[in-house]
Amino acid sequence: MAHYTVSKRENKKGNTYLARVREKSKGVVVFSKSKSFHTKSAALKWAKQTLHKVEHNTELASFDLVDCTLTELIQSYIEKKQASDKPLCRTALYSYKQISSCKLGKLTVSRITSRDIVDFAIERRSQPSNPSGRV
Repeated sequence: MAHYTVSKRENKKGNTYLARVREKSKGVVVFSKSKSFHTKSAALKWAKQTLHKVEHNTELASFDLVDCTLTELIQSYIEKKQASDKPLCRTALYSYKQISSCKLGKLTVSRITSRDIVDFAIERRSQPSNPSGRV
């Protein structure tokens, strides 16, 4: 079940209100979204609307990607980014494809732990690098 919170934040220009909507399933956060507002009423309105959308699963495409692998998520991101105004540069594209090709890419997105990421980083660091040859 989803829930929302609205908290008051003080900053140099005055007060702002942070509205946060979250949904958990079996102890795992499956949806989380937050937004800042100048008034508490605007924050409450947004939180209630977003809560309704989450509970009725309307206009939230992110739920399609909750139980996918990291490779599927990266592929979806690459497709959307390449079709946008600012496509990925060659280096970023290569990096995403490299992550997709390793064992981290085969894990389900909602089940990736910090330990998996650390193991990936250690594995990458131990691999020999091939410099491009540019000077």
